[in-house]
Formats: sequence, C-alpha cells, structure tokens
Amino acid sequence: MARQVGAGGTAAMAGATALLLALTACRDSGLPGKNLPLEEARTKPFRYSVYDATADLPAAEVDGRTWRAAGPAESIPASLLTPVEAGAGHEMFALTTDPPPRARLYMKTGDLYTPYAAVDAGRSGPQPGPAHD
Repeated sequence: MARQVGAGGTAAMAGATALLLALTACRDSGLPGKNLPLEEARTKPFRYSVYDATADLPAAEVDGRTWRAAGPAESIPASLLTPVEAGAGHEMFALTTDPPPRARLYMKTGDLYTPYAAVDAGRSGPQPGPAHD
C-alpha cells in the first residue's frame, strides 16, 4: 500500500531540494589548479586590448569638437544613420535618433562603422558659471 505525503511533507521536500540546489550552486566550479587567487586576479592587467585596432584611425574635427575612435567597428544598418559634416577627410555619420550635440559619431570603415567619441566632451552643453538669482 502506497503512503501519501501530506501538504506539510511536500513543502518540507521542496525546501530540502531548494537547499540542496543552493548549496551545490555555491560550490567553486573553476578549473582545478588553474584559478588565480582572488587578489592576484583583481590586480592582474588584462592581456587583450579592445582598442588596438582603432589606434591608427585619425581624429576628426566635427561641429567644433575633436572626436577619436572609441571602440571596435560595428555593423549598423545605414537606415539608422544620417550623414554629418566630414571629419579627417572621411564622411562621418550619427544615429538618426541622436540630435546635436551628439553623443557619438561613426566613420565608415569598409562595411562597418567605427564609433567615435568626443575627446573634449566637457566643452559641450551648459558651462559652469556664477549662480543666477
């Protein structure tokens, strides 16, 4: 004859199962003998630079601001971009949803667009000054 478990027993089994899963999930699952000590991992320099490929791209002067390459090239549909004035001898683009002053520009490099960020971003927008009454 089968024994039935009441509502209290089912809740206890569910709680025990959840506790077992939580304890198993907290276990260190790194590679044995391959993990760095925590302090060394926090301070060790990252070996791969994301921006090496953009170092050779020229700076651009657009809208009175200086722009520099700010990351790897991205695939952006042309319908989402609008041309802005040329900079560094190349046509620059901005997202159609980004009105001036723009947060980011893009330079076409092959089939991709390289993002550019304003180097002198602090000069755009309201300038600090004396308080007005």
